[in-house]
Amino acid sequence: MIKKVFTVMIILIFFSMVMYLFLRLNNLEEELNNDNSNIDNIVNDNVISQFPTSKVIKMTIKDLVKTTGVAYTLESREIIFQNMTVEDFIIMENSLVTKNQILDHSGNLVSNFFGVVLSIVQVDNDVKITYDNYEKMGVSVYVPQNDSFKLLNDNMVEIQFLQEKMAGKIIKIANEYTEGDPKLKIDLEFDNDFSFIRPNAILNVNFVYKEYQNITCVSTEFLYNSDGTFGVVYVIRDEKIVPVIVQIGMEYNHKIEIIAGDIQVGDILVKL
Repeated sequence: MIKKVFTVMIILIFFSMVMYLFLRLNNLEEELNNDNSNIDNIVNDNVISQFPTSKVIKMTIKDLVKTTGVAYTLESREIIFQNMTVEDFIIMENSLVTKNQILDHSGNLVSNFFGVVLSIVQVDNDVKITYDNYEKMGVSVYVPQNDSFKLLNDNMVEIQFLQEKMAGKIIKIANEYTEGDPKLKIDLEFDNDFSFIRPNAILNVNFVYKEYQNITCVSTEFLYNSDGTFGVVYVIRDEKIVPVIVQIGMEYNHKIEIIAGDIQVGDILVKL
């Protein structure tokens, strides 16, 4: 009896999905018919060139797990300057030191490190400087439990601050999920190549699960009436604007995958 009920439920779900797709396509066709008169006016007025255009392209799409985290320093380091005194230096505790910065009053000594001075002390005839190392930093992030199964220690990681991107590396995945919150804590490290990230900076972190190459894509701003499964693009053909229903897939970097539809790579799309 239970088996029969389950089979009936599966059949009902299947037919519900078919009906939804059928009704959705009909709605899109009705919307296109309503827009046809406006499109004809555009063609008749010969003002196609006034609209923004974009091409259908092939590109690599990345399946990402996206999150954010706060930057922090991973370690402090020490450096010894021989035959010098503390008075020789123009830097002090809490000074931010960048590479090739002048360190002494003579102007002859320059730094080969990047970080914040924690202490500067005299040790016999030498000076020992301890500093927070900013060249390699860390960031802790929390990944939803549903996405955590995708992650391995060798996953590619992209870390972004403002417009700059850096590669990151997973150094630790917590054994336990956060209490009361189904997220997994992951610690990362990255090289601060651009020398402007400081502790407590908010970073965007993308874990690259998979890469899909040679995917047909269009710019998301050229897709209309999208419900996450289907949408409409407007293509220039024979000096006319033609609406085309397309099936869409993954979205990445302001582009969206075209799974099916009467468009080809190189077609010119119009933004109305």
